[in-house]
Amino acid sequence: MERATYEAERAARHDSLIEPEHCLVARQLAEEWENALLAQRQLQDDYARFGQAQPARLSQAERDAIAQLAQKIPALWHAPTTTMAERKEIVRQIMQRVIVAGEGRSARLQSTIEWFGGGRTAGLTTRLISHIAPLSALPLTVL
Repeated sequence: MERATYEAERAARHDSLIEPEHCLVARQLAEEWENALLAQRQLQDDYARFGQAQPARLSQAERDAIAQLAQKIPALWHAPTTTMAERKEIVRQIMQRVIVAGEGRSARLQSTIEWFGGGRTAGLTTRLISHIAPLSALPLTVL
């Protein structure tokens, strides 16, 4: 929006500096100014619509209700009536992203889970290897 405002102000300055006897140039500058104003207005309208489409902030009562429900997730997870498909859906609702990175060519993996709400959990694991072939490029240590 700052850029659109700058462009509109710049077009206005150019339009005001033109001599009246240069009518072709004056007409072109006036048209550029009007286009810049139109673009600025369109951008402002788009921004206003975007602001209206954003969800409202949660009240403290709503936050408390969500916190109480979050305390019940482990019981829901371990309930005998909860299916695997429902457990997957629970995970999808609380995990934002999972990042897995290998440590070079080793069998170790670093994993990070990013939770909705901003929390992170990091871990280190060893990947299972079914054949020795993937490790053939690694130097062997003899004990």
